[in-house]
Amino acid sequence: MNGLTNQRFGKLVAIKPTKERRDAYVIWECQCDCGNITKVRSNDLKRGRTKSCGCLQKGPVPGQHKNYNKLRTPTYQSWADMKKRCSNPNSINFKNYGDRDIKVCKRWLTFESFYRDMGECPKGLTLGRMNNSLGYFPDNCEWQTHKKQNNNKRNNRIIEYRGKKLTMEQWSRELNINYGKLRERLCNHWSIERAFNN
Repeated sequence: MNGLTNQRFGKLVAIKPTKERRDAYVIWECQCDCGNITKVRSNDLKRGRTKSCGCLQKGPVPGQHKNYNKLRTPTYQSWADMKKRCSNPNSINFKNYGDRDIKVCKRWLTFESFYRDMGECPKGLTLGRMNNSLGYFPDNCEWQTHKKQNNNKRNNRIIEYRGKKLTMEQWSRELNINYGKLRERLCNHWSIERAFNN
């Protein structure tokens, strides 16, 4: 019954089956990339007969969707990319998100709710999670600088020195040592004390 959950069909992502049936087929609640929620027969999804909430056929009619003017903004793109990497197995980033069970909260399956919680994306910032082991929900997300996001990556090397834990990039700034030079020293198995003080 739940076999289509989180699968993508064109612009639609299947959310959950409803109790409704049409011609013996289960009706699925789906989220369209434009932000609309729609209901589609499972057979129409599988056969590719329905690929959107209708926005593909209708085109950009002014006023058709109250967020149409936001569809090409960084804010909308951040929302769409967040959902894609968490729910679309064909996304290049799915292995780091969906495969790790990083999920988007139910509230944020619509762009309206996401926008209400996060507001407009400030220039130069991107959507980031404060705790990388948790998913996307209001209390765990903020607009972050690229530098902060890079320091928050799971594959960062955290170095503890004199009771302080920082990434290698943060230590290079803290100690005013060229990052490449610091990285080379540590890769050549210098002790932290020697690498930080020579």
